[in-house]
Amino acid sequence: MRYASLRRLEKDIAAFDTGALVQRWRYARKLLEDDKATTPNGHLRHGVQVTLLEGAKKDGCKLAERELQRRLQLGRTYPTAAHIRQAQAEFGSYHALIEANFPPVEVSADAGEPDLGFQIPEERAHDAARRLLAQAGSEPNLFPPARFDDFSSLSELAKYATEMAEVTERFRQRDEERAAYLKRLVDAVNGDMSATWEEAQAALDGGA
Repeated sequence: MRYASLRRLEKDIAAFDTGALVQRWRYARKLLEDDKATTPNGHLRHGVQVTLLEGAKKDGCKLAERELQRRLQLGRTYPTAAHIRQAQAEFGSYHALIEANFPPVEVSADAGEPDLGFQIPEERAHDAARRLLAQAGSEPNLFPPARFDDFSSLSELAKYATEMAEVTERFRQRDEERAAYLKRLVDAVNGDMSATWEEAQAALDGGA
């Protein structure tokens, strides 16, 4: 599904209690780096805005045209993670940047390449909560987002699936070995589940 990653970002933005500055920036940069979505001067191509607004509405998120344009301005003004870091340090929030009309910021020449792993505290807390939900089964990640995205090839997904199947098989074999060993321990003490591992092992060794 085209723009699926943007729809996931929109859900994350809606979940934040604060301005979700970096998530909005990521949203904008994804659009600006997609030449099928935006023009060379950073404006949405025909039909893209409607698609984004309708997609957000289907997901129960409130996204207005004005907000979409603000995000694009955010992404154009701060093209790298170094820029958005500096903007966040100087202004503190997305809403403060809106009030200041997205002023340019200066970054040092050795600021480094864009770092899409950059997170502010609110994002780290939110992502940690999402990982806990995933571990609990509320949001299963069949292909971990830290390793794959919407542009990953099917061959990459297939390779990962094969690797995980091999790991699962090794765990299955280990589980069978563990269960068989436990059964021998239990049988050695005639099913006495109050016996300690040491006592059961001694009984097992003595009966061998």
